Amino acid sequence: MKSRRLVNIACLLLVVAAAKPAAAQSLVQEGEALLQTANASEGDLAAQAMLPFGRSWSGHSQLFWTPSRIGARLQLMVRTTAPGVYDVAAYFTKAPDYGQILLEANGAPVGSFDGFDPRVVHSGRVSLGAANLKAGENSFTLTIIGRNGRSTGCFVGIDKLELTCRQAANVRGGDANILVLPGSVDFERDTPPTGNRDFDRGFVLAPIDPGRLGAWLKPVLQVRLHSGDFEQWVTNRAIDAPQALWFRWRIPTGTAERGRWEVAHVPFDKAAKPIGQGFLSEAPAAGKWEWFEIDLAKLLPAQPPATPHDYYVRVTALDAKGNEVSAPSEAVTITYAQPAAPIKLYTSYEFSLAQFVQRIESALKDKTVGYALVVLRPGKDAQLAVNIAGGLARTAADLPARSMSVDERLNIASVNKTITAVAVLQLLQARGLSVNHPVHPYLPADWTLGPNVKTITFRELLTHRSGIVSGTDATDYASLKSTIAAGINLTDKGKFKYQNRNFALFRVIIPYLNSFQKKTDLDAATSDAYLAYINQHIFQPIGISNVGASPVGAAPGLYYPFPAGTARGDTYGDWTGTCGGGGLHLSARELAVFLWYLRHTNTLLSPTQRKQMEDFQLGWYRSDVVGGHCYAHGGYLRSGDPATTPLAIRTELNSLVVSFSDGMQLALIVNSAFKDSPSAPPDFTPLVIKAYNESWVTVLGKGSAGP
Repeated sequence: MKSRRLVNIACLLLVVAAAKPAAAQSLVQEGEALLQTANASEGDLAAQAMLPFGRSWSGHSQLFWTPSRIGARLQLMVRTTAPGVYDVAAYFTKAPDYGQILLEANGAPVGSFDGFDPRVVHSGRVSLGAANLKAGENSFTLTIIGRNGRSTGCFVGIDKLELTCRQAANVRGGDANILVLPGSVDFERDTPPTGNRDFDRGFVLAPIDPGRLGAWLKPVLQVRLHSGDFEQWVTNRAIDAPQALWFRWRIPTGTAERGRWEVAHVPFDKAAKPIGQGFLSEAPAAGKWEWFEIDLAKLLPAQPPATPHDYYVRVTALDAKGNEVSAPSEAVTITYAQPAAPIKLYTSYEFSLAQFVQRIESALKDKTVGYALVVLRPGKDAQLAVNIAGGLARTAADLPARSMSVDERLNIASVNKTITAVAVLQLLQARGLSVNHPVHPYLPADWTLGPNVKTITFRELLTHRSGIVSGTDATDYASLKSTIAAGINLTDKGKFKYQNRNFALFRVIIPYLNSFQKKTDLDAATSDAYLAYINQHIFQPIGISNVGASPVGAAPGLYYPFPAGTARGDTYGDWTGTCGGGGLHLSARELAVFLWYLRHTNTLLSPTQRKQMEDFQLGWYRSDVVGGHCYAHGGYLRSGDPATTPLAIRTELNSLVVSFSDGMQLALIVNSAFKDSPSAPPDFTPLVIKAYNESWVTVLGKGSAGP
């Protein structure tokens, strides 16, 4: 029997004319008119005549604000007559001395905008996002969050603000009734209502066919700007390298089964033909978000254009047969531009290394068994170093007990991947190979190459986009050999799928890149050759010796549950035959030194190789922070599933390296489960980024630029 599909429309709001039709709420507010209620934390506010720059500005003028620093805020009050969800758009000015802003409505983020342009130009309509507004006064706040590396200031110009109500609230008022249709409708059993709708004016003349609601309530699409604790989704984003971006979309009704995304190099309203498109196998449930990823590296030029160029992304809801059931979403704008210099903070802000370290230590103290933290930062005259260790490396349950130390060598887990990536880039340069070169010539001759293995490149392994997705993620020699024999599906290539096997394969590949000749006992021989290479070419040049993949000494540091109690610690064993993606044993101090040489010298990589490692995110991942960005990779080992194994039973290891664009390097190792993450794997990257962002302090009377 054919199943009946139930579509929940409990939140579906229809406007039915009681006397005469009432048009959807729409408001256009001139920027200069907002001056009456404007309140700025600093800088002058004025109405500026714009005729000298052309006739694009409404009323030939704009609201002009002249803040001098990042963090300055401007509050504008906007009155609406009806509550609801509003699409927010603005018409800005762009100029050589304009800044980057974040717009919030009633305290909730709406979207961001970069006001830089080499000339004084009108931005055109900028779709920022959606906002929940109330009837009456609403607070719109603009915060200066940075400035383009080519901009000389943080000024802001607003031509006008445009608000369009797309979903009214559940109220009665005026000559319109706002009706809520409860429950679900079985569209295959019940007779659907019919009627007509004035699509231009935006109201219902008679009961509407629910099957057509998708065309009225089109999807909402956003791109991720920040992740972790500072997660932020916006409708425009700037990138300086072709990369994979995460998008999310939602639809107000549940009639869609699938979706289609499209990317164009000009606005879609100019009859743009997509330069790329793909299909989404699942549509979000009504009112919920669904995530998907687009790898722009496959669609955009490898090098940024000389002048910034905008690309446009949209999504359309489809039914099970691929028919459109909605209009396309408003396009998200991706601006592709030359890399900008890290944003410099103005003279009134200074990074407090003491606060940064204190915040991290406060988050770890009494919530872990032991931790070791090393921070290296460039100073005016010398390198500044902070070495902090707390708790125990071995408890009284594992005599001899001893305190944790920054020199305690422990398994660094997946931080091993960052080191492996450096080794791969070294050898590719030595052989004159590109990261886009296939890896199969550097696999053992007796391995069977399964379907499509010959298409896998070095870059795909280094970014977890090789297509290796099936089977267990075991990293021993036999499992790696079986993985290659099984092959991959081309439909899986290019999709991010974190697999330790991607990097464990380099334990075999690196020896062959380095002219490995041995024919027998390849399991042990390749592992030994991998360890020999990284010792000779990575660690010895920076003063670190005898790095292995097994517990160090007769009484090595151990890993515990939290609280440790009387539980015996774990070593996680010898990883010599499974390393590459994890398993090297290093101390927090040694990891920080490795990062320092990687960032500040050419001992390990040339500037070109280092930029490639950053741009393509090879062996680590990029996040934005105050004043710039950072590259990080974490590591995690456990003895039980956090979802089912209590903290007091499961042992854990956590590690992290972070390289900040201001030159600071950080290494962290925690040898236990984390009290603040009782039922999920902890992620210390957001914790460190939050501490960094909150450690910029105001310093008055400074006479030179900040860091």
